[in-house]
Amino acid sequence: MKGLFLGLLTLCIGLVAGEVEQAFSAAFRRGDYQSAAQYGKISCENGHASSCGLLGTLYKDGLGVKKDYVEAFSYFSRACRGGSTFSCADLGDIHRLGLVATKDYELAYINYKKSCDDSVAAGCTGLGHLYFDGQGVKKIILKRLLTLSKVAMAAT
Repeated sequence: MKGLFLGLLTLCIGLVAGEVEQAFSAAFRRGDYQSAAQYGKISCENGHASSCGLLGTLYKDGLGVKKDYVEAFSYFSRACRGGSTFSCADLGDIHRLGLVATKDYELAYINYKKSCDDSVAAGCTGLGHLYFDGQGVKKIILKRLLTLSKVAMAAT
């Protein structure tokens, strides 16, 4: 009996979590960023990496919440660790531009590469900038061209 109760409780929690994820996505798409932030926090806490990433975007851009790069960094980190490689590209930007702490090209490279290896155009573009500018890597313009060609392939 106890096992049946726990099974039903787990099922109900899963259904509610799925509804929160859908409400978050819907609010985000229609531009209701304050509601999106509320749903996003719940969805992220429920382990949805993509929700953590979108929540990071809300904080980075100040949509529905006060602009806060530290919060954005926290949510992007959580999303990247959870497998959302789009968020790894966002982390790369934060490290390359020094939005939270001093510029860290090595961490930018690690995050951009993880993202680019998954064919995320923003990650490949960031990696290309590092190679072109010689930031944390040897300045290799040919490597930038190869990386940017991967961006073009990812976009098609």
